Amino acid sequence: MIIERSVQIKKKWKQDVMHSSDCHAVMLVVYWIEMDIRAVEEFMAEVLGGIVRMGYRVIRLIDRPEIKGKAAKWFHDKWGIPLEAYAQSMEECLLQRKAVPQWYVVMEAGRIIGGLGVIENDFHDRKDLAPNVCAVYVEEDMRCKGVAGTLLHYACMDMKEKGVDVLYLVTDHTSFYERYGWEFLCMVQGEGEPDMTRMYMHRSLGETRQED
Repeated sequence: MIIERSVQIKKKWKQDVMHSSDCHAVMLVVYWIEMDIRAVEEFMAEVLGGIVRMGYRVIRLIDRPEIKGKAAKWFHDKWGIPLEAYAQSMEECLLQRKAVPQWYVVMEAGRIIGGLGVIENDFHDRKDLAPNVCAVYVEEDMRCKGVAGTLLHYACMDMKEKGVDVLYLVTDHTSFYERYGWEFLCMVQGEGEPDMTRMYMHRSLGETRQED
């Protein structure tokens, strides 16, 4: 593993780059020497533009606008919502006029393996419970590997830094989101749905996502 190998060569790296004009290299070595391995991994992930976990990376659409088309098609394929609806929301996200909407994807080797959005209302009658996490999906072959938890945590922390401490989510799941700090709030009526569905709430306290 690269991190383990670095422990053996970090002294040489310090000597080699302290005279370098590459400020990123200098910063990396300083962190390598002064911080523990877990902190270094987190720092490296932020430098690369997303949180790295087990070979995959959480990416904010606002950091990678060039993947908008690919991301919109991926969400469309998973949920059947018109492609134009995703594309329009993502375009609004990229304008960065407001904290909402936001879109996040998880990528591994150029492939989208998970994603979610944050929008004002996920098609239910409680307009006061906003904004909503929506379209949460992880590819079947990547489930039970921590992808969903990492994605949800990242999105919640990122939204907190945008001034949004409380998020809501509608789902038919009865025990999935609790493991990630979400609490059941109430039942809501979905648009065009015959039955009520569960509404969950997540409140972010204290912790924030680290910036580059």
